Parts: sequence; structure tokens; C-alpha cells
Amino acid sequence: MFFMVFAKINTQRLLKSIDELSKIGQKIGGNGVTRRAMSPAEDAAKRWLIGAYEEINIPWREDGAGNIIARYGTDHGAAVATGSHLDSVPNGGHLDGAFGVLAGLEVLRTLKSMNAQLARPIEVIAFTDEEGRFGSMIGSKCMSGGLSKEELLLAEDEKGRLLGEALSERGLSIDSALQAKRAPEEFYCFVELHIEQGPVLDQSHLDLGVVEDIVGIVRWRARFTGEANHAGTTPMHLRKDAFVGLTQFAEKIPTLLKDFGSSAARATIGEVSLEPGYIGVVPASAHFTLDLRDISQSHLNDLHTQLQQHAQMVAEQLDLGFELTPIGELPCTSCDPRITSAIEAVVKKMGKTYIKLPSGATHDALPMSTLCPIGMIFVPSVNGISHSSYEHTEAEHLCLGAQALLETILTLAQGEHCVDKV
Repeated sequence: MFFMVFAKINTQRLLKSIDELSKIGQKIGGNGVTRRAMSPAEDAAKRWLIGAYEEINIPWREDGAGNIIARYGTDHGAAVATGSHLDSVPNGGHLDGAFGVLAGLEVLRTLKSMNAQLARPIEVIAFTDEEGRFGSMIGSKCMSGGLSKEELLLAEDEKGRLLGEALSERGLSIDSALQAKRAPEEFYCFVELHIEQGPVLDQSHLDLGVVEDIVGIVRWRARFTGEANHAGTTPMHLRKDAFVGLTQFAEKIPTLLKDFGSSAARATIGEVSLEPGYIGVVPASAHFTLDLRDISQSHLNDLHTQLQQHAQMVAEQLDLGFELTPIGELPCTSCDPRITSAIEAVVKKMGKTYIKLPSGATHDALPMSTLCPIGMIFVPSVNGISHSSYEHTEAEHLCLGAQALLETILTLAQGEHCVDKV
């Protein structure tokens, strides 16, 4: 055993690792990173990570879903786990996900260099496909048993490539992905370090964030259907314009969020397409997606109902059809207050400024919450930018976040702030 005060990350080593990994999947002359799940770039990132583990003699394994798992300490007992993901959105940032994995690597390097003897083992997990090429959080959902064989068989990317094909190319399979499921008794808790991906910490000039809740999400693909007709000869009052239906639906969204959602409610129409899509024709159909989020499950449910009812009302008023297909749903999740308390105590001991806040994005911690208590630590994102080549966090905050993760893990792994299994 040793005292936390003597455990310090190597900041230069951490920043060097971040820089090295950022070059995998980076376009020449650009800052953006493209490491889609189960692509050659993500494969290369995994090889880099495995090489880093092997350099320090840390045992690692790849499970049947492609998650890379490193373990420090005894082979037995419930692990204090951390980690995130290595995949990115197209032309995304170099920190989203990868920072949490690299901070976990730095924790293991630090423990190894000190020959730390802990009461509980430590695991660092690099989850596959968090960003959703084949479906959001595939790796952590497989680990937590959140996906059925049927769902995995049907999973495909935007080009129609099946998940099973991508797994097969890597010596894996749908059946092996199902075998990645682990039991709750294998985990003591899971703590994820991540960039905020929002402006709160940066605008408030705070060092760290302690996450209390993770948003739930409801997603649709939907369409209003009307009647194509001539743009010049069809009077406005006689049209069945599908796009007008969409605009009237969208216009009321802010009011519905205010009336039925919490202060964290968000709704986004991210994709729109019109048919026949010609300048001289009244649109016969307006296809769109809706992404609805809130940190309160009751508010999210109410919003979902209200938005559906509003869409139906608009369709009836304009003599249009309306069709809705659910394409994904994730429940609202709260971080365990005992883990949150442990993180908060560490941040206070470090003497750093912080705030408790919700996460407006989902993370691998959400599926892991079905296996064990979870907690999350945020570092600021400059100007709140993420999923972008302009994503940036100052080196000072990256190092603070990794140090907070190390001290939190040590607190939990040494038996302080013990968590009774849920």
C-alpha cells in the first residue's frame, strides 16, 4: 500500500501519448481524426495501445466484441474499471474517447512504476464502436449484455455494411460478441474520464466537472406525406405540402421543450430530405430525423408523447400523412452518489475548482451502469467544441483530469469510500 499524495502521473508522458495517438487516422495537413469503428485506422490505434501495455508488462486481452482490456493487480476480485473508446466520428477530434483510454494507460504506467499493491484490481477498457458506426456503444453494450443476437445480426453502417462482416475480418463474430458479456460481480465500479463536449466548464473557468446524470435519448426517423404538384399552378390553399408540415412541427419544438422538459431538454432535427426534391414541384414527402434528450426519464417520456401528438395534429390540420419509426432509445442514467462523492473528495483535496453537472452526451459509462456503480469526470472543452477538428482541451486540464482519475481510482481500489454492490 502507499499514500495517494505520492502517486503522480507523468504529465510529459501523458501528453506524448495523446500526441502519438492523434496521428493515427489524421489526414495529412489537417487536424481532424477519422477512426471509424472496425476500420484500419482503429485497428492501428488498438495495436498502438497494445504495444504500450506490452512495453510495461501489463497483461491485456481482446474480448469477442473487440474491446481491449488491460488489468493490473490480482486475477481475482471485482475490478475498479475505467476507460472509454478509440473510435471517432468522421473528421472528429483527437480527444473524444481517446483521452479516457490514454489517461487509464497513464494510471497503469504510474501504478506499475511504483509497484503499487492494491486491495482491488484495476481494469482499463478501450470499448469498440462507441460513436455508432454499427450502432451506438456496441462494445459496452455487448459487455453489459444489452444487445440481442438479432440486433447484432441486423446492425449495419450507413453504407449497408454488416457488423458481422467487419467482425469476421478481425477474427471475431456475432457469437463471440455475445460472449463478451460479463457478470456484475466482476466489477466494483466504473469511472470514466472524458472531455465535456460542451461549454459549461470552459465558460465558467472551472478546472473539472463531476457528472451527476447522463441524458436519456429517443430517436426517430419520420416523414410527413402530401402530394406533389406544380409549383406555379397549384394555389397555396389547395396544396398538400409535406415541407410545410415539417416546418410547423419544428416551429413548436422550443415551446414543447419549455413546457414539458427539464432545463436540460434538447431536441434536434439533424437530417431532412424532400421528395421529389425539385425546385418547381411541391414536396410530396418530407423525411427527417429527431434526436430528443433529457436527464429526467419522466420529462423525456412526456416530451416524446407531446411531440408525437403535435406531429399528428399538424398532419390532420394540413391533410397530410405522418409516419414515425423509432431508431433508438437509451434510458436516463444517474451516476452513483457514492462514486460521485469519492470523485468530489479527490477534487477538493487537489484544491481545484469544479461543478456538478449533467452529461448532455451519452458515454460507455451508461451501459456499464447496468453492471456496477458508475461515475464520470469531465475536463473543459475549449469553446465547448467537440466532434470537430477544432476540438481542444488545454494541456493543464488534460493533466489535471488524469491526476484526478488516478487519485479516484486509488481511493476506490484501496478501500476508502467503499461501495456496496448494487
